[in-house]
Amino acid sequence: MPAMARPESAPEKHPRSLIEKDAGFKGSAGELTSGGAKWRQERGRANQRSGLRAEALARLVLRLKGYRILGIRVRTRAGEIDLVARRGHVLAFIEVKSRQLQTDARLALQPRQQYRLARAAEAWTASRRELKGLIWRYDLMICSPRRLPRHLMDAWRPKDHP
Repeated sequence: MPAMARPESAPEKHPRSLIEKDAGFKGSAGELTSGGAKWRQERGRANQRSGLRAEALARLVLRLKGYRILGIRVRTRAGEIDLVARRGHVLAFIEVKSRQLQTDARLALQPRQQYRLARAAEAWTASRRELKGLIWRYDLMICSPRRLPRHLMDAWRPKDHP
């Protein structure tokens, strides 16, 4: 005999399932409760604000080091570059990572993202003649709470680019 469907108004029998639903975990049918979606939205906004603060701090540090900022959150078909800066004959494409621990930020830049950043850099510079002949460099700026930002110059180099 098939199992009878429980009416919607019937309470859950197991206390753990009540806690999971209140915390926004997947329910028995696989749907997310509105509390979980709201929490993720708030967390996403907080992460975005943290990222914007980190980018602003990174720009300040770069300016103090003598860089001229050419682009902020540069969008191309290939992807987005957080910062593009120039100092002398060096054109730096800078990825800004904000994490609680600096080691986590360093590990957050995966090869797939490095590839996407390299393609975005190629797309962005393709139509800018004044940037031809400059030395390209891919940097990482790590921002952590209560620490000065750490600028890792030439943090990686794509295999198929000079």
